[in-house]
Amino acid sequence: MDIKIFGRKVWIYGIQGRVSGLRSWTETHTTTSGGQVRDCGPGGLHVNAPRVDVHTTHHQSFWVISPSGREWQGRGNYPLREGQEVRVLWAGIRGGISTGHVVMHNRTLQKLWTNPQDLPRALSFHGIKRLTLKYLAVLAVVFGVALYFPLTYNDAGTGAFFKGLFACVVLIAIGAMHRARMIRDNQSEALSAIQKAVANDPELQQSLSA
Repeated sequence: MDIKIFGRKVWIYGIQGRVSGLRSWTETHTTTSGGQVRDCGPGGLHVNAPRVDVHTTHHQSFWVISPSGREWQGRGNYPLREGQEVRVLWAGIRGGISTGHVVMHNRTLQKLWTNPQDLPRALSFHGIKRLTLKYLAVLAVVFGVALYFPLTYNDAGTGAFFKGLFACVVLIAIGAMHRARMIRDNQSEALSAIQKAVANDPELQQSLSA
């Protein structure tokens, strides 16, 4: 199925079936840092114990098997149990490939999770280039003004120069926050469009089980 998101053709596909072959495991990594012995004079030693950091990572893999026998292997720490019915969706720009699943819906539990990081980059970063160019243009003007005063008024313009630099730093911080918010908004809108398209297309829903 193809839909349009931000003016781009996006294909949607997936699978609906039962969870099978559920496997969970953990990996534990231990790192040691610091620790030293210092000589404090005759008969004296000072010992600093090393710092030990333990990091545990949880993993889970599973298969989704459709009624027709089609299979898909997934990974992710979702609350799943053998035999539960799930729907998995993935998407990509027309002519391209998918980077991973974007929606996991446990239909047995009626719980849904999204993976915005697996959306096509063109959707997540829609409009980011234009936004960046706008901020760069404003930064160029501010920095140009900050340089103009010291060169024109010597010492009298030094304060204006540093104020201009401070304004540039503030603009960069604001721009970074604006960029992050725009990416999140793009991802939210794209995921909503994908879910709505599937919900409104009975034929696609049937094909997921095929």
